[in-house]
Parts: sequence; structure tokens; C-alpha cells
Amino acid sequence: RGALRRRPGPARPRPWRWLRSIDDLSSARWTTIRRVRDVNGWHSIRRQCRHCLEPECVSVCIVGALKKSPEGAVLYDADRCIGCRYCMIACPWEIPRYSWEEAVPFVQKCDFCYARVMERGELPACVEACPHQATVFGEREALLARARRTVAAHPDRYVQKVFGAREVGGTSVLYI
Repeated sequence: RGALRRRPGPARPRPWRWLRSIDDLSSARWTTIRRVRDVNGWHSIRRQCRHCLEPECVSVCIVGALKKSPEGAVLYDADRCIGCRYCMIACPWEIPRYSWEEAVPFVQKCDFCYARVMERGELPACVEACPHQATVFGEREALLARARRTVAAHPDRYVQKVFGAREVGGTSVLYI
């Protein structure tokens, strides 16, 4: 009875999810390795655009600045973008980033080195830079079969799942 009751104040403001930098991704850095811990210990996980088979970022883009290429890459056309950032909200992986530091900002994301691969026949930069050949590039179905064989052959080394096979409708980037 004699205690003072404190009126609840306003909720503490929380930063918008696209402003949090827990993964070191930015408008200039499109891939990173993040260390995470689960019940089995510490693991390294690459964070990058997964190039979804049915990309939500493409479906919400009201001006068609994001498109899915026939080869699998999700491509961004800055000349069409109006900066609404719907793609950032729609992406289940929270990948598109806005270049806040620019006077005229744009959305940025990995494009699977599309020009490099399609025009020059080279590998994507992330594949070429991987020192242990843990990142490979090729046709999705062949890579999916290879991933399943690898997981089955090494049950003690891998979680018995190919990530990206079915998640959000399937992705062009697969993880084991």
C-alpha cells in the first residue's frame, strides 16, 4: 500500500535491423565469415546473398530493379532503383544493404560476379579466393548431388543436411 508505483516509460528504442552490424556486411562488403556457437560448439558460417530460386527481394521490388537471371543470380539495376528498400525488409537472409555513406545512396548486394562469370568465363571472386577449395561453382543440380554425396560419406563431419536445398523455396548457394 505505501509503495510508490513507477509509471512505465516509453519503450527503449531499438535500431532498425538493417542498421545493426552484427555480421560485418555493408554496402561495400557483400560476404563475410561469422563465428557462431551452438550445442555442438563453434562453427564458421559464411554470410552472403543466397540467390534464392524464388527471391522475395525481386517479388517486392516495385520498379523491377532486382531481377532473377536465367543462370540463377539475383541482379540489381541501380538505374531503376528508387531507394524504397523494400528488398531489405523482404529478404529472409537480411542481405541487401543500403549505402548510407553515399550522397545518392543505393542498395548493394552480391551479384554472383555475374559479368565476370558470363562475359569472361571466370569463376566468382569468392570461389577463386577460397584457400581450401571449400567454395565451388557449377550447375545447381550437380552441386546438390555432390553435396548430398559428401554429407552421406562423412556423417561424423557434417550435419546431415544440405542447407539451401529447400529453405525459402531453395537457393542457388548451398551449404554443408
